[in-house]
Amino acid sequence: MSILDSALYKEQLARIARKLPHICATVLVTGATGMIGSCLTDVLLYADAHFDNRIRVIALGRNPDKLSRRFAYETDRQRLRL
Repeated sequence: MSILDSALYKEQLARIARKLPHICATVLVTGATGMIGSCLTDVLLYADAHFDNRIRVIALGRNPDKLSRRFAYETDRQRLRL
């Protein structure tokens, strides 16, 4: 089971994203395949998709294949750049 399939993880994403201020920004996340980087990227993408924030995320990681697999759910390449 992937963490992205967890209802608890999705609830936590929503709770955290709801607390973000309404921003319009491009955010660079290094280490996006790690635990903290991937969660931060998920929160930013969730906030953009559900709360009408204009957030673009540039995600960096050492392994491009792992990066592509981890964020395969995000098909909007305007929102996420790997």
